[in-house]
Amino acid sequence: ALFRDPKERLLSAWKSLIACDEEKWQTDLDHNHLKVLLRLAGVASDARCLGFKEFLQLLQKIHDAGRARVSIEHFLPQQYDCFADHPAKLSWTRISSMALDAVSGSFASELSTALGGEATARFPHLHATPRAQLPQDPAVQQLLDILTKVEYHAIGLHPTHAPSRPDAAEL
Repeated sequence: ALFRDPKERLLSAWKSLIACDEEKWQTDLDHNHLKVLLRLAGVASDARCLGFKEFLQLLQKIHDAGRARVSIEHFLPQQYDCFADHPAKLSWTRISSMALDAVSGSFASELSTALGGEATARFPHLHATPRAQLPQDPAVQQLLDILTKVEYHAIGLHPTHAPSRPDAAEL
């Protein structure tokens, strides 16, 4: 099975749906996702977008309130989605970035070869937003660790910081 690295998944969801710099991230703010998250967190705000740290703090409030399970699919931890009906058997051996092979340790090539495909295979970047790397801010890293701890455990892996991408934009 393939699944998203939990930290990369949150970063991707933020860029796509919550980030304030619409031009840089090609953020789609023409939706109600942030309003729903604010409601789930019990926060009264007219905010149209949030910075990454503020987004993580909002998710933390949702988790602390026990509402992560009812979150929008883009922000729903994988243990409540794809692994709710089919729990991980704790036999995963790798977690990979969806980035290009040079960055992801050539996992896509290894997987393709194991399945009889080309050794030059890559995970495609079909997402509309440009790549970004996770911020190195210790407070952000701590929030990410807290928010993704159960998700990593559910998929049978220990949390690690997503690989730094040389072609990624800074937040």
